[in-house]
Amino acid sequence: MCKRPRTYIKLSKFDYFFEIIGFLGILILFAFPIYFFKDLPDQIPKHYNVLGEVDSYASRGSIWVLPIIGLILYIGLSILNKFPFVFNYPVKVTDDNAERLYTIGTKTIRLLKIVIILSFAFLNYKTIAIALNQTSDIGSLYLPIFLTTLIILIGITIYNMTNREN
Repeated sequence: MCKRPRTYIKLSKFDYFFEIIGFLGILILFAFPIYFFKDLPDQIPKHYNVLGEVDSYASRGSIWVLPIIGLILYIGLSILNKFPFVFNYPVKVTDDNAERLYTIGTKTIRLLKIVIILSFAFLNYKTIAIALNQTSDIGSLYLPIFLTTLIILIGITIYNMTNREN
């Protein structure tokens, strides 16, 4: 295993802003189930097909699955972000480009946390709304929007890492 430079990445104002948004997303992710749990029926939507329609149900306790997974991912990605020298990069990491690559990599992880947490919050909100008969599905655009957002984030990251002028 090659040794990569271990450079400390100073957080910018945007980094702090993204961290706050991610943390607020975690709070929202837990707030919906806490507030609505007593009103939920015994069976709530558990899974959706590609069109956003409910295709299976579970007990109302399953409303905690996404918040718990979201919290684990949030904590795991936050810890991982402290060690950008272990990330995979599309170019060789050198002493000259390490700070730039690590900065791009850590910003990407922060944005990824926001995308995942807000997506989970949306899914939990829609699950609650469906269970309470306020709507019938999560919408057919959810999956394309989520996947397109991830692809764009990854594409921009790769472009910024491979473009030496950034």
